[in-house]
Amino acid sequence: MRQMLMTAGLILAASPAFAAGTTIIYKNFNNTSAFTFAGNAIPATDRSQGVLRVAQDAESQSGAAYLTTPITLGPNGSFETVFKFIVHGTVKTNPWADGLTFVLAKSPVGLGSVSNEGSDLGYAGMTNSMAVEYDIYYNSTFDGGPNEVAVDTNGSVDVQANPINSWGQPYAQGTACVVNGVQPTNCLADGQVWTTTIKYQGGYLYITAQDGKNAPYPVVQHYAVNLIQLLGGHTAYVGFTGGGGLYHANFDILAWEMKY
Repeated sequence: MRQMLMTAGLILAASPAFAAGTTIIYKNFNNTSAFTFAGNAIPATDRSQGVLRVAQDAESQSGAAYLTTPITLGPNGSFETVFKFIVHGTVKTNPWADGLTFVLAKSPVGLGSVSNEGSDLGYAGMTNSMAVEYDIYYNSTFDGGPNEVAVDTNGSVDVQANPINSWGQPYAQGTACVVNGVQPTNCLADGQVWTTTIKYQGGYLYITAQDGKNAPYPVVQHYAVNLIQLLGGHTAYVGFTGGGGLYHANFDILAWEMKY
């Protein structure tokens, strides 16, 4: 097996498509040359380092940042990824919204497009895809609850239409992510750096979230999903999306590692 290492945004080895057994590592995003940006996503600087700003603090906008070269998953599609993110903005009298996703898609066409004023998180309409959403705003018509981590498929963020075990809420159940000057604790939009892990093995997803002060919380466990069937094959474009509507925020990816 051949291994590719990307560290600090620098590609140390290159090939037309990533081989099975690859490790991707970005300790920061000072170099984003391997990424394509769509919508209002941009390379930005935060905390003195480069970040992927997958959605900017602007009304009714969404965006995406994904590796320009698709990856090739193994026979059963297994992978494990961990990334750090932070939600922050300038508005202090309204909730921040709406959220971000980690996505694998057969085609990148449409990633980051604005739909439903950004509340579709830049993921709407992405057929042949799977995403994990980190949603900080409760849209009662399609969200399972506020402050949720959910599994999305084929471009839909309507987790109410999915089995109940496809979503969970980290730490305090039902905690609303409302700013009003002070972020509540245990909220994905508390302005702190969050770390999340996503593991897909044996046809099941396992997802944890951690706020830097507490132990990792198992928000989704043993959730059955056929990734290869969803993708229509073993090739996927991989990256991140985000969006906001009337309420909005900056959604920054600070670091990322993925093994597959």
